[in-house]
Amino acid sequence: WRDFGASRRVFSAHHLSKLTLHSYLRAIATFQPDILFCYPSALRHLTNLIKDSGCDCKIEIPLIFASSEILDSQTVRAAEQNFGAKVIDFYGHAERVVSACSDGAGGFWFDPAYGHVELAPCGENKAEIIATSLWPNGQIFIRYRTGDIAQIESRDPEYLRSVSLGVLPFPGIEGRNSEYIETTDGRRIIGLNHLPRGVSGIQCLQLHQVDGCVRLYITPSKEYGASTLESISRNIAAKFTPDTRFEWFLTDAPLREASGKAPLLLRNPVNVKAAFIENKYSSFMEPV
Repeated sequence: WRDFGASRRVFSAHHLSKLTLHSYLRAIATFQPDILFCYPSALRHLTNLIKDSGCDCKIEIPLIFASSEILDSQTVRAAEQNFGAKVIDFYGHAERVVSACSDGAGGFWFDPAYGHVELAPCGENKAEIIATSLWPNGQIFIRYRTGDIAQIESRDPEYLRSVSLGVLPFPGIEGRNSEYIETTDGRRIIGLNHLPRGVSGIQCLQLHQVDGCVRLYITPSKEYGASTLESISRNIAAKFTPDTRFEWFLTDAPLREASGKAPLLLRNPVNVKAAFIENKYSSFMEPV
């Protein structure tokens, strides 16, 4: 970690592991933060390490502000239990066209003063988010197709209008329509964040598609076992055709981008093994 003045301490998600956990917790405790800004994958990794270590975390953090990735409810509960924190899940873009947030109590709310939102239904209980920026002076995006999919409860125009104006909440962000696995029959499977949902024994799951095969890279937690693979297999069967081929690998830690994000789907599978070796993830294994 590195301090920037007296009010900001920046931690490296890349170096967080079971060997460094207690050093991280001591550094967080001595800094006594009012707000923890984080990627959901980093927060998930931290809370899973705390759980696996069996330590009694007594650090108080009033507010945790997570953004830029999908935040699951299990991670929210773990953060609340470990830090006594209020967790805010923020959705936004580098393009500054749309903003929404959730406090975990009742879905997400769009901020109509940030950007004008249109919801274009694109499947059952799904709609693409299209937005026009309202406040940037340098670059204005008009009806920008974000590629992000919002969960909706109805295709009724009045309901969609109320949601887009921030009058009604929507259940959540399904994912990005560019995050898909293509099946042998040409279908594109989205909502890949459903695969690890309800599965115990996983700190992180990442997917790579190469040569018609989907590779699952699993960073296991202490609870990992046969039931973990059985649960994932059930989730796979609910979304994919039986002829889709899968391979399983275990890794010491998720593969992160330079920004610190650990994306669910990586689009450069050719260099995956080299990247794991380069980052010294020594337990890169043959398929389980």
